[in-house]
Amino acid sequence: GSDGALSPPQAVAASLAFEVRPSLTYDQEQRLWIAYEYSGDRWGKDFGALKKEGIPLYQTGRSLQVKVRDSKGEWFVPDDVMDAMPGARPAGSATAGKKKANKKKATGRQPNRQPITAIAPSYPRLSSDEHGGIWLAFRGKPGSNWRVGVGSVWCEYVTRLSNDGWSNAVWMPHSNNILDNRPSLAKYENDGVMVVFSGDGRGEINPFDLEDVHLPGSSDDADIGADTQPAQPQRAGRNRRQEDPNNNVMFSMIRGEAFGDLAGLQSLEPISAEVPARAADSITSERADIQRMRDYRVQLGEETLRIWRGEFHRHTELSPDGGGDGGLLDMWRYAIDAAGMDWIGDGDHDYGNGREYSWWTTQKAVTLFTLPNHFV
Repeated sequence: GSDGALSPPQAVAASLAFEVRPSLTYDQEQRLWIAYEYSGDRWGKDFGALKKEGIPLYQTGRSLQVKVRDSKGEWFVPDDVMDAMPGARPAGSATAGKKKANKKKATGRQPNRQPITAIAPSYPRLSSDEHGGIWLAFRGKPGSNWRVGVGSVWCEYVTRLSNDGWSNAVWMPHSNNILDNRPSLAKYENDGVMVVFSGDGRGEINPFDLEDVHLPGSSDDADIGADTQPAQPQRAGRNRRQEDPNNNVMFSMIRGEAFGDLAGLQSLEPISAEVPARAADSITSERADIQRMRDYRVQLGEETLRIWRGEFHRHTELSPDGGGDGGLLDMWRYAIDAAGMDWIGDGDHDYGNGREYSWWTTQKAVTLFTLPNHFV
């Protein structure tokens, strides 16, 4: 506030759903935009062979949500960004046009779209330009199950909100990499955006050619992405060790004129402020059950035995077995927060097939989450 004191915190997304990894930006009217990743209620709970009440970690897809808070503290939503996903609109439709998303007015929550399995958009990042355009970049799968010897493949996509709605999300060439890869966005010229990102070449058909004018860095990359789709990945065989390249740091300058008309900014629909949800009764009783198991002891001769709950079978973004459990860090989010386990072992076969980055990232993550007497 004007006195320099922090205002009370306000909930943006506080349902029982999986609502994570927010990105924030202010527009020219001092409105705060928040984009975040969404999956349904009971994420990571009871999704095995015997119980189907919960939601798997990543296999059922993701969706993105966007909310806006103005300087008066009122909340709004724009058109549904999920309409911009590849395949969400007929081919040849550059923007949403007059189609409006299914939004509720001042009823408390934005309706939740069914997560999309095919592209599973994740890790959103927001930026705004001086003409009122809102840019959103995100990671997505270029197909339902892209995988090569060093692991699974994700690419970067970008869309912009104009008065016509969200433009079709555009694939960014050479952005092939793991899922947890977070490019930076910055304003470029009047209505464009510059994206700085890294690609490690996984699944690329052709090696990088420094003479190629279409490498990221040329200003026509957005046009290339709009007219093409990622080629099917080059597979070298599951058991064949592949070269261990460094990440190539690149940039792409994207012009705004190809992403819709900004004349007359899009109107926003009002919604009520978020009210934090109370934990379900089943979750409360489950936590009590877990504590009883942790407290249980058996005296066997001179040994005192206890129960340690955990598992070995997760396939994260580093796995060549499909990456069906999503980001590496979400494996620990699931084990510690959702399942209340005492240990977990990463099941990513071969940890990158000799790729140093995958191996050491996993080892450091294990060290990070090892808490003696609490989690190992």
